[in-house]
Amino acid sequence: MKRTHYTVFSAVVFALVLLATTGFQCSSPNITSGKMYFQQYQNSRDTAKLNLAIEAFQREVTEKPNSAEGWYWLGFAYGIKKDYIRLEQAWKKSKSLGPAMASEISNNTPYFWQQAYLQGTTTYKKAGLKKDKSLFREAAETLQAAGALAPDTSAKYEAFIIEAYARLQAGDEEGAVKALEKQNMHKPHPEAHRFLGQLMVTKANRLKNEGKTKEAENAYSEAINYLNTAVLSFPNHSELNQEMLNAYVAAGRIVEAKERFHAFADNNPKDKMAQYAYGTVLLETKEYEAAAGYLQKAIDLDPKFENALYNSCVAYLRWGIKVRDEESAANPEKQPVKYKQILEKALPNLKTLLEMKPDVLANWELAGKIYASLGMTNEAEEAYRKADELRSK
Repeated sequence: MKRTHYTVFSAVVFALVLLATTGFQCSSPNITSGKMYFQQYQNSRDTAKLNLAIEAFQREVTEKPNSAEGWYWLGFAYGIKKDYIRLEQAWKKSKSLGPAMASEISNNTPYFWQQAYLQGTTTYKKAGLKKDKSLFREAAETLQAAGALAPDTSAKYEAFIIEAYARLQAGDEEGAVKALEKQNMHKPHPEAHRFLGQLMVTKANRLKNEGKTKEAENAYSEAINYLNTAVLSFPNHSELNQEMLNAYVAAGRIVEAKERFHAFADNNPKDKMAQYAYGTVLLETKEYEAAAGYLQKAIDLDPKFENALYNSCVAYLRWGIKVRDEESAANPEKQPVKYKQILEKALPNLKTLLEMKPDVLANWELAGKIYASLGMTNEAEEAYRKADELRSK
């Protein structure tokens, strides 16, 4: 997958409407007991008191399942305990029973949303460091609870996107799709569109590998149509356009993308991804000279652009071989020369690529082909030797 993007939350101080503002009047014995225990917890910070409060509120909703107040207080206590999943579930139940506690829920939602968001994002970071699926799942469920509490706020701070990444890391692709759909429902975001399009292409690739050709074609078309629509909303977003290119390439429909990416590149001359995308299209359509030109533009904008460096070397190699074959066909008795001048243009980019990524097998295989085509025998042998070493690891 592509790297994770999400906005760092800017802390906002929310006022929590505490027990003191609600009092003990007109409540059932269970709720009165629960409030008393909760007040004792506030004074002592003894978690045993908080657990007793939860037990009292739980008795209330067990004895009176239609108690909106009971469900509210049970959720509130769970929120104080940082169990935001149960908080959201309890408040959802309370709201379904009528508006009795709507004002209290509304007043306290911003505070508990903030706490759930911060816990979810912190857990997500821990999961990333530990590579722990269970932590990714916990982060996703906490962020889902935050999203249910305040969907518009969650969308504003891209919580649904973080949830989607967490779910994918936990092996829940379907859940990731649903989270991204919620993000775009409440606040469309180019990264959510890109990520969702990528998941759609992944599904199409899976169908293709399973031999389900017709289903794969339909899935590719669905992904391409989706990404085309998304790009209309974010026409200059480089990574979204790149994802659309990936979809066309995966579907074997690169010729259809040519005009679109040509305009994208020429309208965004300072955008390395725009130049790279069109250069890659031209590489796929076997227009090697033009491909090398646009890919070089991308490299000029970012000399360490790994994908552009690799593709430019491929473009120079294929362009040079094409010219060599044309020269040989036109004059079989004459040693072709021009193609070497083309291949030599790849050498600076190839050197940078090998220095940046010396442990990538494909880079040394490509280097071997270029050196061999140029007659650089020693360099070719060394490149193939390193490729063999990497292959055997």
